[in-house]
Amino acid sequence: MITIETRLFCKALRFASACAARKDIRFYLLGVRVEAVGDTLTLCGTDGARIAVCALRIDSDSMTDLSLTIGNDDVKRILAAFGKDKGQIVLRSERQADQVPTLIVEAGGVILRIKAVGGVFPDYRRVIPPTDREQGGMPIIDALLMAEACTALEPLAGKLKTSCPVRFDSTGNPGASVVVRPSVIDDTRVTELLVVIAPIRV
Repeated sequence: MITIETRLFCKALRFASACAARKDIRFYLLGVRVEAVGDTLTLCGTDGARIAVCALRIDSDSMTDLSLTIGNDDVKRILAAFGKDKGQIVLRSERQADQVPTLIVEAGGVILRIKAVGGVFPDYRRVIPPTDREQGGMPIIDALLMAEACTALEPLAGKLKTSCPVRFDSTGNPGASVVVRPSVIDDTRVTELLVVIAPIRV
């Protein structure tokens, strides 16, 4: 069982869903990956051209391994049911032999049972560039994807007065991805927050 502040979870879920695929034959991309290992809950969405990752620190007494994908329609159900809740949300999974797991989401007396998306979600960690890579120029990227990334980051990023600063990094090499990260994160429970954008090949 995992317990976390509802508003924080919903913000992270909305952020990750911004990069989830909407129409794709790779059905396992049509939603948000939810993974809990140790004291970290990570939410990830990807459409193949970009990846959004948000990692949250959870209480030590909530340490329960979890690994499943929530479909886009169920992401909307969760946000509609719990988006305004000011308390704690509880996540737990059930799995019977040879079946995809079911996620039970509970907050404010409301319980949702969500059947996870089947298939194998890609190992997104393999394409997240390390923070210590050599910096270079910016490759050519889609302006719309960049704008959407910055908009998605804003609710979780910290603010300096009236601005919400972000930073970009890339090696500048052909085929190099661009990583967009907030320069400031006020909430210490957010341990990782980024969007990776693949370059346009011209």
